[in-house]
This record gives sequence, C-alpha cells and structure tokens, in this order.
Amino acid sequence: MAAGVAVLVAVPVAVISRSDGGHQTVAVQAATTGPAARTCPTVTVPPAPPIPTGSWKDRPGPFGYRETVYARTADGHSAGNPVIRRDWAGPSAYAILDPQLQAGMRIEDATYFVGTTRVTLADLSRLPADPATLRRMLTAGEKEPVEDRTVLAAVADLALLPVGPDVQRALFTIVGGLGSARVNVHDTDLIGRAAVSVTVPDSHNPGNLDRLLFSPGDHRYLGSEGATERNPCGFGYRSAVLATGSVPEIGQTVNR
Repeated sequence: MAAGVAVLVAVPVAVISRSDGGHQTVAVQAATTGPAARTCPTVTVPPAPPIPTGSWKDRPGPFGYRETVYARTADGHSAGNPVIRRDWAGPSAYAILDPQLQAGMRIEDATYFVGTTRVTLADLSRLPADPATLRRMLTAGEKEPVEDRTVLAAVADLALLPVGPDVQRALFTIVGGLGSARVNVHDTDLIGRAAVSVTVPDSHNPGNLDRLLFSPGDHRYLGSEGATERNPCGFGYRSAVLATGSVPEIGQTVNR
C-alpha cells in the first residue's frame, strides 16, 4: 500500500461514558497511515549514569520506579540526544534523577493526582480498571464537554505514575475512544519498538499533535511524543519508558 493512503483498522472495543451517566460500546478504530508513512529516526539507549548517594535513602518506601529515555528534535532528520531520567514515587517523597534538570537527586513532596483530584500512592493501587469509571475520575471537575486534549493530558499524567497493567489498558481504551483520536497499529516508538499510537490534535494550537504510545496486545504504556501535522518526524519531545517496578528505597532500580 502506498504511503499516505488512509485505511481503517479494527482494534479493541471501548466502553465509554455518556453525558447521561450511562455507557455505550464503541470500536476504538481510526484512520492510520501505516508503518511506511512514519519511519522516524530512533535512538540507541545510552548507559544509565551512576546514582549518587545521599540522606534521601532514609525516606520510607516502597517506591514505584520508572526509567525513561527522552530526546528532543525539531527538524525530523535526527532523533536528538537521548537523556536518561529516573523517577521514584513513594508515600513520603518523589525523587527525580535527570541530568538535564539538575545535578544530583531532586527530592519533592509526594503529591499525586488523578485528573484534578489529589490522591495518595495507596489510592493509585486501587484505581478501577473499568474505562468508563476511570474516565469519570480523570475528568471530574472539568467543564462538559471535556476537550479531547484535556482527557489525553490527564491520561498521560496518570500513565507516568505507578499504576498496574489493567489500568494502563483502560487508559489506552479511554484515549483510543476519543472522537478526534487517530490510532495507528503499525507505529514505532523512540527506541524502535513496535507500538500502537493514539494521536490527538491540539485544539488550542492548530497543527500540533499529542501522541501516546502503547505496546501491541497488552497496551502497556510505552511513551509520548509531541509532533506537528506538517512534519510527522519533527518532534518537540519524545519519550520511551525503559523499565518500571517496585523498589524498597530511592536509588534502587530494576532491570530494563
């Protein structure tokens, strides 16, 4: 099939909430340009830098750990310089190790949100896997009808927190069921992994696109991208999750 020819692809069924409080079942499907239309540059994952030592090791855990590689490029001819970031989300502290942000470990308050609702780390482990219920939590307090870009932003924020695989699948169903969403089941992420992408136009900035990527099959969250309609590989930002898991203390990691 020639690049740029749009086709419809069938992907899983979504259950979404209606404004009257009921549910409706829709097919999460959208036009996709196929794999040949987006052969964007990828990066080789760099070695992880050493982790410093410090007094933050006495913060009580456990911690949800995430390792991410990200890069920025505007011209679409390179993937940018990859940077490794590591996060530890705990009950009493949130730690970030990112050489682009600061030297050494940055410790912040343990503040977590589902949409605009503040929650605890324990609350995150009890989130519903039902997409309709989770969507209502993500958009609670927002003016109806909630813009697609607002839903996608809430999904992206939650996907970066320590939530289980059932919740990640629900997040895919939520964004895949948005009216403006375009789903590409033949996409790739920053490091070249096969991915299912969901792209939503930025209604406040015409021509800009926000994209979330999930693994095929189990729809585990893989990363995000900011792109434009004019240049499919002109990314303002690209990220790919390398590893997640639970660790007893800040500074400990899990294998990629």
